[in-house]
Amino acid sequence: MTTDTEARAYELMLVLNADQSDDTIQKHIDSIKKLITDQGGEIFFEDVWGRRDLAYKIKKEEIGYYIVMNFTINGEKLKEIDDHMRIDLKLLRYLLIKTPEGYEPTPITEADLEWTKRIRKDDEEKEEESVVEEKPKKEEPKPEPEPEEKPEPEEEEVVEEEKPEEKPEEEAVEEEAEKEVDEEVEPEEKPEEEDDHLLELFGAKKSAEKQILDCGLNFTIFRPSYIIGKDDLFSKNLKKQMKSGEIMIPGSGTYSIQPIHVLDVVKVIFESVSQLEFNNKIIDLVGPDSVTYEKYVKLFSKGTTTKIRKINLINFC
Repeated sequence: MTTDTEARAYELMLVLNADQSDDTIQKHIDSIKKLITDQGGEIFFEDVWGRRDLAYKIKKEEIGYYIVMNFTINGEKLKEIDDHMRIDLKLLRYLLIKTPEGYEPTPITEADLEWTKRIRKDDEEKEEESVVEEKPKKEEPKPEPEPEEKPEPEEEEVVEEEKPEEKPEEEAVEEEAEKEVDEEVEPEEKPEEEDDHLLELFGAKKSAEKQILDCGLNFTIFRPSYIIGKDDLFSKNLKKQMKSGEIMIPGSGTYSIQPIHVLDVVKVIFESVSQLEFNNKIIDLVGPDSVTYEKYVKLFSKGTTTKIRKINLINFC
């Protein structure tokens, strides 16, 4: 059985800030390599991809400098390398994973990069097509109807209405009271279908977790928050509302959320496979920063003319 003190094979992908000179980038890479070797690691493979377009902006950057390294190191020393990566401000992104036994790294080719570019281009074209399809067609102006000739109104006969007999004050009060009783309507029952659906959903999750806990096997249960990234459902919904010119915030919007990026989710999942400390744990997949829902929506729609409207949930209860 492998222990933490035995050397294991790992793969490290780095995305550096490309807005630097080649010498500065190389010095940065050398410092990371020195960090690995100082901790007793041995680098046996290195693949430099160079400057590549990012799929989306990271820290306001559109281009990153990619490099992949494979090395062996004792598991106990890995945390020091990971901690250094977290505070390295010149790193846009990094991914550190344990490679499976027998894995042999191979250098990426230009054909591989062209293939990924082609897929990305196809996705962008599909997105543009969907935007074009969503644009409403201009309605042709309808011809105005010709004004109809209105017949002259006939003189109406004025008929004097008979005044109702005045009733005594006590009888009038009793009649008003009877009307109020007749007009009282029993309150409508709230639809319970929505509440039942939520109860079933959370009940099913709780039941599934209990079955996992009782099965006797090692497990790691993830409870995700708002996962954001390219084409995530949360961001898609906000973009769709922005196209309509208005984003609706349910309630006050002062409640907090902790969105987490999809790459960080992937990293946590990879780490849970390779590190024993994740065994038999229930982990909330949340980001490091807490922000109110209203503030997140304002940051998301910053620089646009999108209006933000809050919905009073009491009216929907």
